[in-house]
Amino acid sequence: MHVGVLPLHERSVEIIRAGQAESGAYSAAPTFPVYRDYCWFRDGSFIAEAMSRVGEAESAERFFDWCAAVVRADPRGPWDTRHRLDGAHDPVDWWPHRQYDGLGLWVWAMRNHVALRYHRHADDEYYGGGEWPVLAGLVGWARCLRGLEASAQLAWTEAQAADDGALPEQSGDRLLRPECYAPWVERWGPPASPLLWSHAMYLILRDALGA
Repeated sequence: MHVGVLPLHERSVEIIRAGQAESGAYSAAPTFPVYRDYCWFRDGSFIAEAMSRVGEAESAERFFDWCAAVVRADPRGPWDTRHRLDGAHDPVDWWPHRQYDGLGLWVWAMRNHVALRYHRHADDEYYGGGEWPVLAGLVGWARCLRGLEASAQLAWTEAQAADDGALPEQSGDRLLRPECYAPWVERWGPPASPLLWSHAMYLILRDALGA
């Protein structure tokens, strides 16, 4: 479906971006006076989940940080189900102030965001901060040891292989700091490929899976 000149899925991302405050909070409904100055843990968690799934990692992480700041500001709780966009307590006498599912959903969305990802750390700038097959292998191996499914890690690693079968040090997709990629290429050339450690972790994961 198209809306104007953009497909609806692209327009949806655009609307969400525009509705995110500087603080990282998502305005529940930017043009609806009753909701526009507030962010719900519940609504925001699903919004962050969606943004994470479409590759808008920074947007999701800014929301997670906003939630953490709200909790740190009053560690003993209980926390309101919604707060003002700057994280301040909601002064309005609004009856459903105790929708506790919101806090659980924040943790759920943040866990999902971290679990489909194989970056070294959130501030990685090395070649733009890509995802590492080595880390995918380690995550998958750890999941195997815990009796959990790890075929997704194996499939993701296999998808990173070049036409000649070489596995790189890191993937060029979903860079955390894309503006840092070119300076590293100018400094050292293209990212390392093949990286033997990447191949080793792939073989270890295949063996752990009994493949």
